[in-house]
Amino acid sequence: MTYIESLAWSLGLFAFARLVLAPLGDYFSRRYVAADPWSATQ
Repeated sequence: MTYIESLAWSLGLFAFARLVLAPLGDYFSRRYVAADPWSATQ
């Protein structure tokens, strides 16, 4: 695999991981922040 191919693969995987993990992370962080009594958002 060439350097450009590996760079393209890593960028593609990174974009895919962001698409998949961003909603999950947002959902979990919102749940845990809402359930956290020591949170600064209150």
